[in-house]
Amino acid sequence: MIKQSIRMLRHAPLVIVAALSAGCGGGDAGAFVTACMNESGSPSGAMFEQNMGVSKESFCKCGAKSAKSSLSAKAFHAMVLDMQGKKQEAYEITSKMDVAEQQQVVMGMVSVFRDCAKSEH
Repeated sequence: MIKQSIRMLRHAPLVIVAALSAGCGGGDAGAFVTACMNESGSPSGAMFEQNMGVSKESFCKCGAKSAKSSLSAKAFHAMVLDMQGKKQEAYEITSKMDVAEQQQVVMGMVSVFRDCAKSEH
């Protein structure tokens, strides 16, 4: 179980790093799903499904819902920016977060993987 969690989290380092490093407003689930589906740093198609146990589209849709409910608006927005390749903009947001907000981001990412990997949504 621990190895599986580590393997799943291995696919999220860009998102986590940007979110930990970042004040603007939120975003919508559609932007999250689009950015997630197009993210260049993540595996695509069959490789994603093999590693995550769920289709990329299902994971991204579930991830949008989970992230929206577990993250602050600015953390959610930073995640979307990061997945869109706008690393500097994401950094500018997350670098202004206090320790509690940064911890919320980490817990939010854990929630996304816990809620969305290995189950179709």
